[in-house]
Amino acid sequence: MAIALIAAFCLGLVFTAIWVRETIRQQDAERAAIATPTSYPVPAACNPQDIDVSVTAPSQTPVGAGVTAALTLRNNGGQACLLDVGGANLGLVVSSGSATLLNSAMCTSNPANHKLLVDAGDSASVSLWWDGTVASSSCVSAAGAAASPAATPSPSVQEEQTQQDAAQADPQAADQS
Repeated sequence: MAIALIAAFCLGLVFTAIWVRETIRQQDAERAAIATPTSYPVPAACNPQDIDVSVTAPSQTPVGAGVTAALTLRNNGGQACLLDVGGANLGLVVSSGSATLLNSAMCTSNPANHKLLVDAGDSASVSLWWDGTVASSSCVSAAGAAASPAATPSPSVQEEQTQQDAAQADPQAADQS
């Protein structure tokens, strides 16, 4: 009788272990069926009406000296958007009296397109630089340089751009986060 009792106890343990294992597998399968991958919206280009621009530049500069214009572009829209701060979209006009010394819109600088993801309420800073030489009609200054843009997004924009770059490099890692 003792052997039958021990055998029944062992058999009960085996069936309980099998039941627990199958229950866990079933729960895992149900969770996997319910789980859906996160889809992120593709950011659209910024609406020009949602962008506030502030410019800081000297009103005068000595002859032959370069000049830097600092632009701050703030996204006042309700969602993140792509802001193109490349040479094809931003320009610098330098004049002396009625003479135009440089019009960078006539001579697009590289990169022609440079898109930044700017979150709602955030801003991006862009610097346009001129070396101080007069550009000819062929878009080449005496020193060979036109206005050149350099864009720096705000810290949260840089973080989002880093996350977006990482997601493009490894889509599976983005789905796990």
